[in-house]
Amino acid sequence: MKVFKKIILFALVVAFALSAFACGGKTDDGGKEETKKWESSGYSVVKNGASDYKIVIPANATDDESMGADELRYFLAESTGVTLPIVKDNKVGENDKILSVGKTAQFVAENITLDAKTLGTSGHRLVTRGENLYMAGAKGEGSIYAVYSFLENTLGLNIYAYDDFSIEKTDNVELYKFDETVNPAISRRSAFFMYWEDYTEYYRILNARRLKLCLPDENYVTNAHNMINVILPHAKYAAKHPEWYSKPVIADGEFIDIGQLCLTNEEMRKEFVRRSIELINAKPNADYFMIGMEDNNDYCTCDTCKAETEANDGSHTADFIVFVNKVAQEIDAYLAENDPDRNLYYFMYAYNYTVNAPVKEENGKYVPVN
Repeated sequence: MKVFKKIILFALVVAFALSAFACGGKTDDGGKEETKKWESSGYSVVKNGASDYKIVIPANATDDESMGADELRYFLAESTGVTLPIVKDNKVGENDKILSVGKTAQFVAENITLDAKTLGTSGHRLVTRGENLYMAGAKGEGSIYAVYSFLENTLGLNIYAYDDFSIEKTDNVELYKFDETVNPAISRRSAFFMYWEDYTEYYRILNARRLKLCLPDENYVTNAHNMINVILPHAKYAAKHPEWYSKPVIADGEFIDIGQLCLTNEEMRKEFVRRSIELINAKPNADYFMIGMEDNNDYCTCDTCKAETEANDGSHTADFIVFVNKVAQEIDAYLAENDPDRNLYYFMYAYNYTVNAPVKEENGKYVPVN
């Protein structure tokens, strides 16, 4: 039994070590992991158990910015017993001392840069200007992580589990001269066990943020078998556009087999791209877009699709990749014009009729089919 316990303990130590490594952030010094000794600004957020600071969020704050402000107030109160007010940026007086969370008007006025392509959804800035502190990410959960960074550096906050943490108890909280850019080595992490069914959606997300994780579905615009089920459903399109589908067959008002899309139909692809952009815009912080075939071995056998397959040396995988690339190029063109800071990654299945690589053998070597 003692040996068994030692094995478990060793496994847990390794797991925590790897987790700590994964949480590490790269700073402007080239990514060295170190605890910095920040210089005092001469101001105190809390002094002798009292404070004249306000927590400020944008008037149109995102959910993550609002949650970041809530977390800042909660943990400061846990540490000092002082509960700070949270106000919108359009209610801030000229002489107010502020702890700014997110892209507030005051943050923007300070001209503090946020490079969305570099920071992604988890990176953030932590900057002191005079008696005020600014905590913000470019998007996503970055602003919450900026708050945690402040609390870690100032009050030694350590979160061990979503409901277990330690923090210094004090009557005085000094404001340091922060100037930090954190760009995590792992841009985003998710744990697929995180379905706390007994909690509301707010607490599911809060629990994830405290563990510096995203929920399983947060990072995907849409996932799995989605081309017909989600993007171009039979029920909406098949009656008017049966040529878009390999099997638009109806019996007793229901489809016998969902089949697949006709990948060479230009009109279909145009609507597919339009619907995809609609879904992408609905999840602005998601990084991955699945173009997923349906869960069957069917494929379109219209004359145009047959010709495409023949041109690709019989490779249905090549047919699918051609379609995915065309869709990705059109979406990327849209994003370049309308959301230039967004990086979107596309992926597909190697599954059923696309399981084989799009290659052929020539002179003992594998080469692309086309």
